[in-house]
Amino acid sequence: MAFPTGSWFKKIPFQVVIDYTPSLNMSNKGHGALARWYHALAQHLEAGLSLVDGLQAIEGPPLKDRQRMATALAAGRDLDSVLEDAPSWMSGTDRQLISAGHTSGKLPDTLRRMSAGHETRQRALRAAIGASVYPLVILHFAVFVLPAGQVMTGSCEDYLRSVLGLLLPLWIVLALVFT
Repeated sequence: MAFPTGSWFKKIPFQVVIDYTPSLNMSNKGHGALARWYHALAQHLEAGLSLVDGLQAIEGPPLKDRQRMATALAAGRDLDSVLEDAPSWMSGTDRQLISAGHTSGKLPDTLRRMSAGHETRQRALRAAIGASVYPLVILHFAVFVLPAGQVMTGSCEDYLRSVLGLLLPLWIVLALVFT
């Protein structure tokens, strides 16, 4: 696994925990929503506005979570302790990278890189789902067509039993994978 290699990154000791999957508690928006939010937050900081203002102003993650973090920062808590209590939609890796970016004074750059990473993961996820559609269509077609002879020789009940006997387990597995 490759990590950013800028000189600022090498100076900051911290443990990296690989956790690239944001919780879907963020209204099922996932990586794409995080990418847009991190990018907007980076622009906000580059414009000279504060992190507290950015957390309150930029839409994306749930408002109550953003307000809780902004209030804690405004009350004087350091960013690391606020990140320890961050909501579940912010992965451990994201928390560590934000902390490192803040410590190094390069938080906007870090947020841009995080945004690009989440965008890449969103594109890969969409590509994987898109690539699985065609085989699933072919599989469904085969399941419906191949036992069609049973309708001629047997009954519709036998046909439905054989079709549903194959499709129900498939649908259960797909439901478990995609929920």
